[in-house]
Amino acid sequence: MRGFVVLTLVLVSGCGAARTDAVPKTPSSLTSPKSVVPVAADQREPTLTVRGARHRLELAPYAVEVDADDGGRIVEFSLDGWNALAQKSDSPVAYGNSFWPSPQSDWNWPPPPELDRLPWTPSSAAPAIALTSAVHAALGLAATERIAIEPGTKSAKPAPGSPPASSAPAAPAAPAAPAGADAKADAARLEDLKRRLAAQPLARDENRRQIVTLLDRMGARALAERRPDEARLRFTEASGYDPADLRARRGLGAALLMLDRTAEARATLERALLDAPQDADLNYLLGEALERMGRADEAVAALEKSYAARPTPSLRERLETLRRQHGVDGAYRRSEAARFTLSYDGERTMPGLDAEILVFLEGQFPELALLFDYTPAESIAVILYPEKDFYAATRADRDVAGLFDGKVRVPSGGLKRLDPESRAVLRHELAHAFITGKSRGVAPRWLQEGLAQWVEGRRPGDAGETRLAREYRSEPSRFTAAVFNYDSALSFVAYLLDQHGQPALNQILAVMGRGETAESAVEQVLRDPLPALRTAWGEELARDHLP
Repeated sequence: MRGFVVLTLVLVSGCGAARTDAVPKTPSSLTSPKSVVPVAADQREPTLTVRGARHRLELAPYAVEVDADDGGRIVEFSLDGWNALAQKSDSPVAYGNSFWPSPQSDWNWPPPPELDRLPWTPSSAAPAIALTSAVHAALGLAATERIAIEPGTKSAKPAPGSPPASSAPAAPAAPAAPAGADAKADAARLEDLKRRLAAQPLARDENRRQIVTLLDRMGARALAERRPDEARLRFTEASGYDPADLRARRGLGAALLMLDRTAEARATLERALLDAPQDADLNYLLGEALERMGRADEAVAALEKSYAARPTPSLRERLETLRRQHGVDGAYRRSEAARFTLSYDGERTMPGLDAEILVFLEGQFPELALLFDYTPAESIAVILYPEKDFYAATRADRDVAGLFDGKVRVPSGGLKRLDPESRAVLRHELAHAFITGKSRGVAPRWLQEGLAQWVEGRRPGDAGETRLAREYRSEPSRFTAAVFNYDSALSFVAYLLDQHGQPALNQILAVMGRGETAESAVEQVLRDPLPALRTAWGEELARDHLP
């Protein structure tokens, strides 16, 4: 009987090595966990597309593609079009993700061709990619590869008015993030390779190539774990060893965007595109940088190049959104202040209103910077729409008074001067910009909306608190599960502020900004798990508002 290994997807390596405890000399049956890409449980079914030897599994925003003729190599794992794997243009050897058995001493070099480069036999059927290698006679080993996209933890879909997960392209997250031991092993390997580079001049090219591959992998891991400062350093170092390394140039652009260093990211990406003008990832990242800078026509052009190179449903939707928004506000006038850029319809906005809004926003900025202990790195874009234009551009519900999606978007509704209501809306959406920036887009919706309402000036009312107390008494699990609504978000944040203060919530945002989940950040800072805190809040509501 053949020995089979079910491969686990390695997302950040140029050439993966899935390990078994021992490679059998006689065929036997070996199994390990199948590769699973987690997605929100409420999304639609994945689609499987087969074009020749290429098998592509897609469930927006994720996509996985395997080349059956190239040793069953995984050539793409992407999130919103950003591929986490090195491509053949980066290195003719160290690209994608392939399977090599361990220990290497059983086969030396090169890797077994049946596993590494000869065609694998496909048996793909929705909703999974499945391929099987030929048997390597000396090892008595074959491998089967199965990749599926299966529902993971359910995540709330943002409703109109809520901020996006991040205004920068998100780095793809691995199903299981590399463990600390892997990071330590990579660091030790890197130092060893650097010593070899100095001590073994005859092997310099090979050691340099391995250093670049390792630095790229370490940078990709840092991006996936939302540590852009470290990613920037790793990719910069890789570029120092190989200035033509496209993977490092892509990763550096993504890291700079995550750090809100948009102008620097744009320059980095444009230089890289001189060498690879059709590269899908470089064009995608450049499009996002240009969109942030308010250069909508150029952004759409760059994203169209990315889509032409690698069409995905998520990128098609992104292009449709940008075209729709630019069709509405592309001809708006612009006014600039120190920290804000305001776009508005010059024909339908009352004279002087733009200046009044900018003065108000500039006055709010230092207050919010002090409150959140955070200063955004770049100017904040604000777009003021006539009411009809607002709903045409955003497709928001009619009861939405404003939203933040990386830009503050608000309807003027015939406004002649700033009134208390419009000031509150602007302050609310501006708070989202600070919360999103400090947490690097990780803050969950309950924390976003709770804090934004608090900053706006809203406070929990007795009627709402009494209703929440009754809900807690009748169904406590709703509180521990963090089911979202605006009243509960405000009430829970008010409770946390009363118990722990604004500095503690700022620290939670900062910990999330360093790559931790909301649940982990809350527990690290407040020393209690989130469900326990929500239960304590429910108990206080019941004590204060029920007989």
